[in-house]
This record gives sequence, C-alpha cells and structure tokens, in this order.
Amino acid sequence: MNIGIIGLGLIGGSLAKAIKARLCHRIWAVDVDFNSLKTAFDEGVVDEFWLSLGDIEGDIAADVVFVCTPVSKVYDTVKAVAHRVKAGTIVTDVCSVKGDMLKKVVEEIPHGVYFISGHPMAGMEKGGYFNATPDLFKNCAYLLMPLAAPSDKVDLLTSIVSSIEARPLLIDPDYHDVAVAVISHMPHVISAALLNTTMDSDKDGVLSEIAAGSFRDLTRVSSSSPEMWRDVCLRNKGKILDAIKAFEGELEHFKNILEEENGEKLGDFFSRAKNYRERVISCR
Repeated sequence: MNIGIIGLGLIGGSLAKAIKARLCHRIWAVDVDFNSLKTAFDEGVVDEFWLSLGDIEGDIAADVVFVCTPVSKVYDTVKAVAHRVKAGTIVTDVCSVKGDMLKKVVEEIPHGVYFISGHPMAGMEKGGYFNATPDLFKNCAYLLMPLAAPSDKVDLLTSIVSSIEARPLLIDPDYHDVAVAVISHMPHVISAALLNTTMDSDKDGVLSEIAAGSFRDLTRVSSSSPEMWRDVCLRNKGKILDAIKAFEGELEHFKNILEEENGEKLGDFFSRAKNYRERVISCR
C-alpha cells in the first residue's frame, strides 16, 4: 500500500513511524522542514519526500493520504490533494476542529475520491517530528467521520488505525466539536488560565518555587504551541464558549457551597469527580 503524509510534525511523524513499524507500507511525505524530512528518510520511516505538493510531478500516487498540517491550512490542503489523486484514494485529516468547513470540503471533493475526516485523541506538549513516536496512538481513541465514504473505504482506514494500536471510533462530526471542546480544548484553556492567575499573583517568585506535582500535572499541556491553540480556539469558538459557561456554573456551585461551609456538599463535589475519573481511567 502507498501511504502519503502531508505535515511531518508530531502527529504526522508519529503516524509515519507507527505505520512503517507495524505495516511496512511505502510512505512518502511532504513538509516545509527539510531536516525533518531528511531525518525520516535516513531512518527509513519515509521512502520519498518533497518540500511542497507543487514539487510532485503529475498525479499524486497514494492509496491513503493523511493531511496533518496546522488547523489553518488543513482543509485547503485536503481539497488540493483530492484534486490530484486517482479515483479510489482515501484522503483523511487529523484536525481537532471540524465545523462547517468540513461539510463545505466534502461538497468540493471530486467524484471517486473519498474524504474520511479523522482526529486521533493523542498528543504531547512538545511538537515536531523529533518528538514523534510510533507508540503515540497506543490505546487512544481515533475518531473517524466517514460522511459519504462507502463501507469498504471506511473499513480500510479503520484497519490502518487499529494496526497502530489506536481505538477507531465512528462519530458524528457535529457532536465531535462539542465533545472535544470539553475533553480536549477546555483543559488547555483552564491550564493557561491557572498559570496566568498564578503568574499575576507571584509577586516575589515564591509560587514558582513551591509549585509541586499536582500543579505541574494540571498545567503540563500549556507547554504546547500557543499558535496552534490560538487557531484551534478561534475555529471552535462557539462550542468552547458553551463549555466555559458550563464550567463557570460548576465553579459557581463550588463557590456557593464553600461560602455556606457545607461539608457534605463539598465532599460530594470531590467524590463525584473522583468516581468519574476512575471510570474514565478504567476504560483505558
């Protein structure tokens, strides 16, 4: 099988490493960073590479193309690829926001090319190919939105996802943005808000000196790219604002029971969270 990966950063690089290690398919890559491409080639992760789609002569040969570019470029890239591949090719993305753009892209995909939107629920605070790992997707949910793709194409992409030890999960694209606003985007917002609050209160540097494990664990995600999270939040603005309102309601509830010094309700507040987290962890 011939696999294309456009954007050889953390996700694209990890996909390349995982697919090469587990399936040994032929892989080509496109990225603006020559060092990443050359390193992947020297490591045997990719078999051919280019610095841009424009450098590829003629039609793009691939059975599946993963578009792993930044959020701001992903759907333009999907359309560009879809118009240059052969009929029967699967084009998929890894974008963390779908929205109306997804539906518009589907309408512009040429007949015979199949776009299956995707989103692996995996990552780490440090990006780039040099942090990529073949085990990044192990045991993580990999969301797939087939839209108009036939079952055999969905099955093919699902088998690739399963082969890298992720858990493929078919999901409605409208619900996708609601779900990731709460489970993925809000943790970054909360982490940044906590860090900014702490920084503003840290007049003499003591807080940064005494910050311990729980603070580091809760704020780890804020080491991710600010530019990436700026773009994600702008693209998923409405759903994130809804999630913020829900979170504000939960904080207001806690504030009220704390002011009341209601020990029973305070205990219940923390118990509900603890029990739900244990259920989440047991699913892994």
